[in-house]
Amino acid sequence: MSRYLAAAGLLLMVIAAAVVLMLPGPSYSAQDREAAMAGASAQHWTGTDDLGRDRTVRVAAALVIGLAGAVIAAAVTVSIAAAVGTVAAFSTPAVASGLMLLSDLFLTLPWLFLLMMVRSSLPLTASSAQSAVLTFLVLAVLGWPACARAVYRGAKRLRGSAWMIQGRANGLRNTQLVRRHLLPHLRPCCCRSF
Repeated sequence: MSRYLAAAGLLLMVIAAAVVLMLPGPSYSAQDREAAMAGASAQHWTGTDDLGRDRTVRVAAALVIGLAGAVIAAAVTVSIAAAVGTVAAFSTPAVASGLMLLSDLFLTLPWLFLLMMVRSSLPLTASSAQSAVLTFLVLAVLGWPACARAVYRGAKRLRGSAWMIQGRANGLRNTQLVRRHLLPHLRPCCCRSF
Protein backbone atom coordinates (compact mmCIF):
# COMPACT_ATOMS: atom_id res chain seq x y z
CA MET A 1 0.00 0.00 0.00
CA SER A 2 2.78 2.43 0.89
CA ARG A 3 4.42 1.78 -2.50
CA TYR A 4 1.25 2.91 -4.29
CA LEU A 5 0.94 5.92 -2.02
CA ALA A 6 4.54 6.93 -2.77
CA ALA A 7 4.00 6.45 -6.51
CA ALA A 8 0.85 8.57 -6.38
CA GLY A 9 2.67 11.31 -4.48
CA LEU A 10 5.52 11.28 -6.98
CA LEU A 11 3.08 11.39 -9.90
CA LEU A 12 1.29 14.37 -8.35
CA MET A 13 4.62 16.17 -7.88
CA VAL A 14 5.59 15.57 -11.52
CA ILE A 15 2.20 16.78 -12.75
CA ALA A 16 2.43 19.89 -10.56
CA ALA A 17 5.97 20.59 -11.83
CA ALA A 18 4.85 20.17 -15.44
CA VAL A 19 1.93 22.54 -14.88
CA VAL A 20 4.24 25.13 -13.31
CA LEU A 21 6.63 24.88 -16.26
CA MET A 22 3.79 25.27 -18.80
CA LEU A 23 2.20 28.30 -17.16
CA PRO A 24 2.90 31.66 -18.75
CA GLY A 25 5.23 33.76 -16.69
CA PRO A 26 8.86 33.57 -15.71
CA SER A 27 10.98 30.96 -17.44
CA TYR A 28 13.74 28.81 -15.95
CA SER A 29 16.56 31.21 -16.81
CA ALA A 30 14.72 34.55 -16.84
CA GLN A 31 16.21 37.10 -14.44
CA ASP A 32 14.37 39.99 -12.83
CA ARG A 33 17.20 42.13 -11.40
CA GLU A 34 14.69 44.46 -9.77
CA ALA A 35 13.23 41.57 -7.74
CA ALA A 36 16.42 39.89 -6.49
CA MET A 37 15.83 38.02 -3.20
CA ALA A 38 12.17 39.04 -3.26
CA GLY A 39 9.71 37.29 -1.01
CA ALA A 40 6.63 35.39 -2.07
CA SER A 41 4.24 37.34 -4.24
CA ALA A 42 1.54 36.82 -6.86
CA GLN A 43 4.19 36.94 -9.60
CA HIS A 44 6.80 34.81 -7.77
CA TRP A 45 4.96 32.25 -5.58
CA THR A 46 8.01 31.25 -3.55
CA GLY A 47 10.13 34.33 -4.16
CA THR A 48 13.30 34.77 -6.18
CA ASP A 49 16.95 33.93 -5.69
CA ASP A 50 19.88 36.36 -5.54
CA LEU A 51 19.87 36.71 -9.35
CA GLY A 52 16.15 37.39 -9.54
CA ARG A 53 15.17 33.98 -10.93
CA ASP A 54 11.83 32.51 -9.91
CA ARG A 55 12.34 29.77 -7.32
CA THR A 56 9.11 27.90 -8.11
CA VAL A 57 10.00 27.49 -11.77
CA ARG A 58 13.56 26.47 -10.96
CA VAL A 59 12.45 23.85 -8.42
CA ALA A 60 9.88 22.47 -10.89
CA ALA A 61 12.51 22.27 -13.64
CA ALA A 62 14.97 20.59 -11.25
CA LEU A 63 12.34 17.99 -10.32
CA VAL A 64 11.53 17.15 -13.93
CA ILE A 65 15.19 17.08 -15.03
CA GLY A 66 16.26 15.05 -11.99
CA LEU A 67 13.55 12.43 -12.37
CA ALA A 68 14.00 12.12 -16.14
CA GLY A 69 17.77 11.81 -15.75
CA ALA A 70 17.41 9.24 -12.97
CA VAL A 71 15.04 7.09 -15.04
CA ILE A 72 17.34 7.22 -18.08
CA ALA A 73 20.44 6.52 -15.95
CA ALA A 74 18.68 3.56 -14.30
CA ALA A 75 17.65 2.17 -17.70
CA VAL A 76 21.24 2.44 -18.97
CA THR A 77 22.56 0.87 -15.78
CA VAL A 78 20.17 -2.08 -15.92
CA SER A 79 20.92 -2.61 -19.62
CA ILE A 80 24.67 -2.72 -19.00
CA ALA A 81 24.20 -4.97 -15.97
CA ALA A 82 21.91 -7.38 -17.81
CA ALA A 83 24.36 -7.63 -20.69
CA VAL A 84 27.43 -8.14 -18.51
CA GLY A 85 25.70 -10.55 -16.11
CA THR A 86 24.20 -12.80 -18.79
CA VAL A 87 27.37 -12.84 -20.90
CA ALA A 88 29.33 -13.83 -17.80
CA ALA A 89 26.83 -16.56 -16.89
CA PHE A 90 26.80 -18.13 -20.37
CA SER A 91 30.50 -17.80 -21.21
CA THR A 92 33.63 -19.67 -20.24
CA PRO A 93 34.88 -19.49 -16.64
CA ALA A 94 37.80 -17.27 -17.70
CA VAL A 95 35.50 -14.68 -19.32
CA ALA A 96 33.12 -14.83 -16.36
CA SER A 97 35.98 -14.27 -13.91
CA GLY A 98 37.25 -11.34 -15.98
CA LEU A 99 33.83 -9.69 -16.15
CA MET A 100 33.21 -10.16 -12.42
CA LEU A 101 36.70 -8.79 -11.68
CA LEU A 102 35.82 -5.74 -13.79
CA SER A 103 32.59 -5.30 -11.84
CA ASP A 104 34.54 -5.56 -8.56
CA LEU A 105 36.91 -2.88 -9.83
CA PHE A 106 33.97 -0.58 -10.60
CA LEU A 107 32.51 -1.27 -7.14
CA THR A 108 35.69 0.09 -5.53
CA LEU A 109 35.48 3.45 -7.29
CA PRO A 110 34.30 6.33 -5.09
CA TRP A 111 31.18 7.72 -6.80
CA LEU A 112 31.00 11.10 -5.08
CA PHE A 113 34.67 11.86 -5.69
CA LEU A 114 34.36 10.93 -9.37
CA LEU A 115 31.24 13.08 -9.76
CA MET A 116 33.06 16.03 -8.21
CA MET A 117 36.06 15.44 -10.49
CA VAL A 118 33.87 15.31 -13.60
CA ARG A 119 32.00 18.46 -12.61
CA SER A 120 35.20 20.35 -11.79
CA SER A 121 36.74 19.33 -15.12
CA LEU A 122 33.91 20.95 -17.06
CA PRO A 123 34.59 24.49 -18.27
CA LEU A 124 32.77 27.28 -16.45
CA THR A 125 30.93 28.07 -19.68
CA ALA A 126 29.31 24.60 -19.78
CA SER A 127 25.54 24.80 -19.79
CA SER A 128 23.46 23.28 -17.04
CA ALA A 129 22.10 20.76 -19.57
CA GLN A 130 25.63 19.55 -20.40
CA SER A 131 26.44 19.28 -16.71
CA ALA A 132 23.24 17.31 -15.97
CA VAL A 133 23.76 14.92 -18.90
CA LEU A 134 27.35 14.24 -17.87
CA THR A 135 26.38 13.72 -14.23
CA PHE A 136 23.66 11.21 -15.07
CA LEU A 137 25.99 9.48 -17.57
CA VAL A 138 28.63 9.02 -14.85
CA LEU A 139 25.96 7.65 -12.51
CA ALA A 140 24.79 5.23 -15.21
CA VAL A 141 28.29 4.03 -16.03
CA LEU A 142 29.26 3.53 -12.38
CA GLY A 143 26.00 1.98 -11.18
CA TRP A 144 25.92 -1.34 -13.05
CA PRO A 145 28.27 -3.63 -11.04
CA ALA A 146 25.97 -4.58 -8.14
CA CYS A 147 23.10 -5.38 -10.51
CA ALA A 148 25.45 -7.25 -12.86
CA ARG A 149 26.62 -9.48 -10.01
CA ALA A 150 22.98 -10.21 -9.07
CA VAL A 151 22.11 -11.01 -12.70
CA TYR A 152 25.20 -13.25 -12.96
CA ARG A 153 24.27 -15.21 -9.82
CA GLY A 154 20.65 -15.58 -10.89
CA ALA A 155 21.46 -16.49 -14.48
CA LYS A 156 24.04 -19.04 -13.38
CA ARG A 157 21.50 -20.59 -11.02
CA LEU A 158 18.75 -20.69 -13.67
CA ARG A 159 21.02 -21.83 -16.52
CA GLY A 160 20.58 -25.47 -15.56
CA SER A 161 16.86 -25.29 -14.76
CA ALA A 162 14.43 -27.68 -16.43
CA TRP A 163 12.72 -25.02 -18.54
CA MET A 164 16.09 -23.79 -19.90
CA ILE A 165 17.06 -27.34 -20.84
CA GLN A 166 13.63 -27.82 -22.44
CA GLY A 167 14.05 -24.58 -24.40
CA ARG A 168 17.44 -25.71 -25.73
CA ALA A 169 15.97 -29.10 -26.60
CA ASN A 170 13.24 -27.33 -28.60
CA GLY A 171 15.89 -25.54 -30.64
CA LEU A 172 15.88 -22.09 -29.04
CA ARG A 173 19.17 -20.22 -29.25
CA ASN A 174 20.82 -18.83 -26.10
CA THR A 175 19.93 -15.26 -27.14
CA GLN A 176 16.26 -16.20 -27.42
CA LEU A 177 16.32 -18.01 -24.09
CA VAL A 178 18.00 -15.08 -22.37
CA ARG A 179 15.82 -12.34 -23.89
CA ARG A 180 12.41 -14.04 -23.67
CA HIS A 181 12.71 -16.27 -20.63
CA LEU A 182 15.76 -15.64 -18.45
CA LEU A 183 15.76 -11.83 -18.10
CA PRO A 184 12.11 -11.63 -17.01
CA HIS A 185 12.93 -14.13 -14.25
CA LEU A 186 15.87 -11.97 -13.16
CA ARG A 187 13.97 -8.68 -12.90
CA PRO A 188 13.58 -8.99 -9.09
CA CYS A 189 17.37 -9.48 -8.76
CA CYS A 190 18.08 -6.12 -10.39
CA CYS A 191 15.39 -4.32 -8.40
CA ARG A 192 16.80 -5.56 -5.09
CA SER A 193 20.38 -4.59 -5.96
CA PHE A 194 19.62 -0.85 -6.23
